[in-house]
Amino acid sequence: MPNTAQFVDNHVLHIGNYRFHCEHPVRAVRPGVLQVEKPRGLVEDYIRVCRELRPRRIVELGVYKGGSTALLNELAEPEKLVALELSKDPVPILSQYIEERGLTDVIRPHYGVDQGDRARVAEIMRAEFGGEPVDLIIDDASHLYEETKSSFETLFPAVRSGGLFILEDWPWQHLRAYAFASAPMTESKRAAIAQRLVEVAEGRASPVTPMSRLVLELVLARASAGGVVAEIAIGPYWAVVRRGPEALDSVTFRVADIVHDSFEQLSPIP
Repeated sequence: MPNTAQFVDNHVLHIGNYRFHCEHPVRAVRPGVLQVEKPRGLVEDYIRVCRELRPRRIVELGVYKGGSTALLNELAEPEKLVALELSKDPVPILSQYIEERGLTDVIRPHYGVDQGDRARVAEIMRAEFGGEPVDLIIDDASHLYEETKSSFETLFPAVRSGGLFILEDWPWQHLRAYAFASAPMTESKRAAIAQRLVEVAEGRASPVTPMSRLVLELVLARASAGGVVAEIAIGPYWAVVRRGPEALDSVTFRVADIVHDSFEQLSPIP
């Protein structure tokens, strides 16, 4: 039975023998408290998901400072939790947590892994799960369209029917652009906009495809390919994709094959 999770103040979550500081961005963290750079509302959503889904096999993309990996373990007490991180350097506090809890066979961090490296990600999945389906995948890694789509296409076929694939921070580019546009117009800001327009016009820069495009593509996929995407729920912090029962090949599966947008009513990729 997973441990009971309880917030003891606005940011500190007590679960089992551990305390987690949940905040974005994180400010002061007291000694001995594990850092989770997620807002309290998102952490409360994860508490609910773990309680309802009871995931036994979990994959997390993006370890950062290690607190979220430890939190997932405390919430779900899974059989196996595989975590992929772009940085090559192990996170000391996560290594310490794994060692003191005796979880070397349960929590399996892999460092120096680019989520866009399909072959490497697939190799890790084979080695860790041996073809067994997983219950929950959380992508809190690059938050970039191409990289996120790549790992989604590689990993979504491994999710069991009814399992979840969670894409965190899907609207971040829009929120950042809104904050930039809403700020007072200064000379430096005016110059930055003018410089960007010149670079695009001269072909020295291209507009960036936002991560939100993948979420919109999956909404369209739900409309036309419900056997693949059974449900998609969108909130301020995440998009939650529920896997349908249709069989998928992790090598050949592509989002484009389940999105019917023949006349590019969804604006084309620049």
